Amino acid sequence: AVRQANAAATAKARLVVDAAADWPTQLQAAQGDDAALLKLTKSAAPLAVKMAAVEALVTEQGLKQAEREFRTHDRKVHRVARQRLEEVVTRREARAIADTLLARTEALLADPLVPINHVVALDRDWAALPAASLDGSQRERFDTLRARLDTAIDQQVQAQQVLQRWTADAGRRLAEWRAALAVAAENGASADVATLRQALVESRLARPDVPATADLDTALARALQTSALVMARLAWLEALPTGYAAAAAAAQSADQTPADTQPQAAESQGDLPPDLAPGHAEGPAADIAAPNEGPNPNQTATGEGPAPTPAAPPTESPRNASAQGWNDLPAVDDGPLARLLAQRHALWLASRRPVVAAARTQAPPTTRSARASRPEAPTQTQRLHIENLLLQAEATLAEGRLADLQQQLSTLDAALAGINATALPDGMRSRHQALWSEHGRLRDWQRWGGGRARDDLADEAEALARETLAAAEAASPAGSRLNLKQHAEAVQALRQRWKELDRLGAAAGRDLWHRFDAALQTAFQPLAAQQAALKAAREDNLLAREALLASLELQAVPGELRPDPSAPAAYDASQASEPANATYADWRDLVRELDRFQLAWRKLGPVEHTVPNRARQALEQRLQRAVDRIEKPLQAARRSAASAREALIERAEALGTAPPGRTPAGPRLDAAQQVRELQAMWQEQARGLPLPRGLENTLWTRFKAATDAVFAQRHAAIAARDDELQANVSAREALLARLEALGAETPEGEIKRTLDEVDRAWRQAGEVPRGTAERMAQRLHSAHVAAVQWLDSSTHRRWLAQLDTLTARLAICESRDSGASHDELAATWNDLGPLPAPWAQALAQRWASSVPSGPLNEAEVDELLLQLEIALDMPCAPEWLAARRALKLRALKDSMEGRAAANQGPARLAEWFQSVLRQAGQTPSQRERLRAVIMALQQAAPGSLTTTA
Repeated sequence: AVRQANAAATAKARLVVDAAADWPTQLQAAQGDDAALLKLTKSAAPLAVKMAAVEALVTEQGLKQAEREFRTHDRKVHRVARQRLEEVVTRREARAIADTLLARTEALLADPLVPINHVVALDRDWAALPAASLDGSQRERFDTLRARLDTAIDQQVQAQQVLQRWTADAGRRLAEWRAALAVAAENGASADVATLRQALVESRLARPDVPATADLDTALARALQTSALVMARLAWLEALPTGYAAAAAAAQSADQTPADTQPQAAESQGDLPPDLAPGHAEGPAADIAAPNEGPNPNQTATGEGPAPTPAAPPTESPRNASAQGWNDLPAVDDGPLARLLAQRHALWLASRRPVVAAARTQAPPTTRSARASRPEAPTQTQRLHIENLLLQAEATLAEGRLADLQQQLSTLDAALAGINATALPDGMRSRHQALWSEHGRLRDWQRWGGGRARDDLADEAEALARETLAAAEAASPAGSRLNLKQHAEAVQALRQRWKELDRLGAAAGRDLWHRFDAALQTAFQPLAAQQAALKAAREDNLLAREALLASLELQAVPGELRPDPSAPAAYDASQASEPANATYADWRDLVRELDRFQLAWRKLGPVEHTVPNRARQALEQRLQRAVDRIEKPLQAARRSAASAREALIERAEALGTAPPGRTPAGPRLDAAQQVRELQAMWQEQARGLPLPRGLENTLWTRFKAATDAVFAQRHAAIAARDDELQANVSAREALLARLEALGAETPEGEIKRTLDEVDRAWRQAGEVPRGTAERMAQRLHSAHVAAVQWLDSSTHRRWLAQLDTLTARLAICESRDSGASHDELAATWNDLGPLPAPWAQALAQRWASSVPSGPLNEAEVDELLLQLEIALDMPCAPEWLAARRALKLRALKDSMEGRAAANQGPARLAEWFQSVLRQAGQTPSQRERLRAVIMALQQAAPGSLTTTA
């Protein structure tokens, strides 16, 4: 008992020390030091201080340690530590991802052609990051880089628009140049060709310096070269004699060709298509320059140099000189244009032929056979049909469906092949050529964009393959591993993007496809290994399930023959023979085996995800047969067992409703014994055949309620006896409380009277429990001894009462000094107990005085209090140490000079104390020191400072 009391006192002292600790100061001092904060969380600090210390932790390691420390206790602190740890980890991971995204942004800025899909993916990944976890510098840096990226994209879009506009303009000018140059070659002049060349030169000067315009620039250069050659021949023809024009006009008006030029014309026109024959110069823009023909050696490298100087026109023998000069000119590298120019030269030669020879050789005037073979002009229906086809093609072009546009243009070309296209309006022909030009430009862009996209896909596939190989090499316990789900999604996404490019019509080379497919085959290796492992795991799972089913099928049911272990798995017990030699299983063991089977079956996972699909249906059917074979007779047996337990419940309820006998103890004990027998029977049945959990709980609840009712009747009698004993205990507790309530303020007469009454009542009190009686006897002895001690120390108690009265009267005097009403305090003053005469006299003088302060000054009162503190050996405040030391030196001096006897002694001290009590208007410090003196008198001998000389 002493050891327990000491331990309790130590624990109480520790709590007092902990309560007195300055936790806010310690928490403030530990700020920034995780070790000190963790130490503070492990101390006996209040919960609020611990939570604040956890909130102040900075490092992730410190938060992990705090989370582990409070995982099993202080759930509030653990929750705060876990939340702070999750915040720190999230912030660290988010900032690492943000650094990666910033690096990707800088890489995109370094790319001359920014892929828009990469920018969209970058924005999506950045938006997925928690903004609150990012560093402010990261957000500012991303905003800056993203603004630069937007600027680069805008510049790229503007450059693309410039490129598209230039390509469309150059294509349009090339188409117009082709048509106009054919007209000029047939009927025009060199000035017309010069105007056309100027438009092409302007287009070349405006060309954007990008690789995509190289082919079109080459076409422009060839067109300029061809224009220079045509212009040279036209200038040569313009320098011929004026008779040429009249002859040419006459020949064309008669629609005849000179006899000696007819074979040449036929030769030059026989193999031309209708749209390239003279007078039919319109045609697709692709016929501007032959792809396999190089530039004319007489032309400059850019095709923009001066045209070749034409040969001087002939003055003598015009026909011979003309043929020689014409042949000396540089050859035109465009077949249709060369034939048109040759026809014009042939007309001039025909005009210079002698008349006789012309008469002899002139054939009868007949119409040209070529005229008969020319297509007829389109009808109004054909014009409407062509207009409708043009509108459909333009709508398809606006929607960007190039494959459909190709088919519609082919249909349009087929419709134009059977008519005279020159009879169509110029707007229709230009629209037709513009559609072909735009189709070719967009097809080139599609091929270029598809090639870039396929190159990017191949690069991504190879990067994924390298990542796969690196992960395979680092597949150690400490190495990195692939996230196979994300890896499979990445492989599938790459293949889907390749198929989408195929659907859009972007062609791909075989080498690029093999490169892409080989990279994805390499990247697919871990997935293939996973699928193989999954397939093997499913086969193993199937074997395990079949083994479980085989074990379950071997279990015999009561009433059924136990199958031979060597029989097949799907053994049918109805086909067994020799029933006399059969053995039967116990229901309890069978239920245990069924539960064990179902638990093992569930551990193997869902059937639809863990076994091969080919075997799932047969496996589920076999499972159903095996379980039904056991559960159907089991359900019948459980119904029988439930009926038996219903009977036990009815018997228990009958015991609970039986009328009580004469003596409470006898019949109730017999009923309790019967209940115990029923409980034993219930337990035996429950062990023999457990019922389903729900039914078992329902029946057990009813049975327990019936048995509890029987025991409740028995407990009622016992409770009545306990209530009687408890009443006796309460009565004795009240007596002990009376004794224990006695104290120093209790009058002596009341103490004596209480002792006598308690002793008398204790002897008359009833019986109490044995253990309680011994404990209460000890308490009675302790309280009785304490009461006797209070009687023996009545003098000391009276002394303490006088000191309390003195303190109360001083408080009343101080209240009056503070301005309280005299009449209101007088009643309290009169109700207080008596005091020693000297003290009462001093306080009466102070109470009767109307002076707010005095009679002594403040210094004299301080000196008197200091003398009293020295006399009572009280501790001194630091501010009075010097005065106390000086007073002791003076007392020592008086003692050495023989004056100590007159200044010291109990009488002198009592006089000083009375002077202090008489003093009104004391300062707060003086009042506090006076109370300390009164408290010191409680430890002094009774009657101290009460005598005077």
